[in-house]
Amino acid sequence: MHLPASPHHRLGAGRLGFGPLALALMLTTTFPLSHARADEAPATPPSFPDAAHVVNGCYISSAAYLAKFLAAFPAEKAQPLDVTMRNRDGRTRPHTIVLLTWRGEWWGRDEHFGVFTLRRLVGDGKVSERVRQTAEGRLEEHAHRLVAAGRGERALVTPERMNASERAAAVATARELVPVATKIFWADCGREEIPLLFFRPAAGAIAVYDAVHGTARAECGMTDDAAIVALAAKMLGYKVATVRAGFIGATVASANSTVGGLAP
Repeated sequence: MHLPASPHHRLGAGRLGFGPLALALMLTTTFPLSHARADEAPATPPSFPDAAHVVNGCYISSAAYLAKFLAAFPAEKAQPLDVTMRNRDGRTRPHTIVLLTWRGEWWGRDEHFGVFTLRRLVGDGKVSERVRQTAEGRLEEHAHRLVAAGRGERALVTPERMNASERAAAVATARELVPVATKIFWADCGREEIPLLFFRPAAGAIAVYDAVHGTARAECGMTDDAAIVALAAKMLGYKVATVRAGFIGATVASANSTVGGLAP
């Protein structure tokens, strides 16, 4: 999950906004993946399962997948795509998947349900609203099929409350998954400090991950990372006094595999 969708904005000294980021990630990675020739590519694209999952981390997972996929198959195209998805509680919420090309067709990749075909030719390669809607519908069909068959990974459930240690553990997990440089900031909100993960997924873009709300994204020309994080935290509803750069201790980070729990 990520923040609710809103009109696309630029983040600068005078304006602040967060919404779907329509930029394909251009990520530099050190993954030891070899380039695959077209005639060697399998019929189905690889799903590259995450080493770990993070609560509200669909965008984080998508960023990690993009880096691996584009490094292994540079002739293909891939980008994050914002859709909506109905949860087990019946509510429809925003969600991020990867939209990718494979052997001339559109495919999708979801954090928990892997890859699925849109059954549509790539054509001119433009990601139209029709393509987005098709991806949304195919994802729901694919997820229902896997659940009915007793397959597919169960999604992490966001706890109603998360203490500082749980939040820090989620941020520590997210930091290990993000394939670009990251920084950890602590937002002083009076009675507690909130850990936030900051990174720049592409040129002119920023992302701020919060365990409770997901990943806020925006176009941004600012260079003061702490100031960006402070603005983002306020947009998320936190009453921020100050923001400081910091780190997460090994003790807290070691608990990250249990944060959030699994859906029944």
